[in-house]
Amino acid sequence: PFLLTRRERSQLCRSVVVTTFLGGIFFAGDIGLYNIAVNHTSAANATFLGNNAPVFVGLITWILTRRRPAARFWTALAVALAGALLIVIVDHQRLRSASAADGLAVIASLNFALFLIITERVRGACDSAILVALSASASAVTLLVVALLGHVSLAIPGWTEFASLLGLALICQIAGYFSLTWALGHLPATTTSVTMLGVAPLTAVFAL
Repeated sequence: PFLLTRRERSQLCRSVVVTTFLGGIFFAGDIGLYNIAVNHTSAANATFLGNNAPVFVGLITWILTRRRPAARFWTALAVALAGALLIVIVDHQRLRSASAADGLAVIASLNFALFLIITERVRGACDSAILVALSASASAVTLLVVALLGHVSLAIPGWTEFASLLGLALICQIAGYFSLTWALGHLPATTTSVTMLGVAPLTAVFAL
């Protein structure tokens, strides 16, 4: 679809394309580091530590704009993080874990925060579909290079696993991040990042 939108693609300036690619690289950092972390620590630790993006979004936005986020942002953040902690603490008690993987989960959340901030800044310069196409392409290439350098097998065991990957691609990546990118054109990154902490309670409900 991106290749067919020649008119809109021709209107993109080089700085927007480069910035969008940078956001995609940070998004690859979030996905890659989180998946490594969740394989070496408890799911609870990885989920809680990997969802600290709102903290980084608030601090980085404060540094870049010299404007402190409103008090309601910090209040909402505190309530949301407390709720997320209560949800995952049961897993933590069952699967106690302390490793360097916890640090990777925190770095993953920092990468996601940078992705949100960059996407919010370039969202006004191009359409959501084009932004997602550019960002996802940069992420895919980055993750492919890292996988090849790290000798990570890209073999898919069977059709069941392939169907799961296809579902992740269509629902989580394309539908989910298209929606997120569209939202960042209408909401500040601080609001969007706090709202996304709804992942923890929604995961619990879906699991139930």
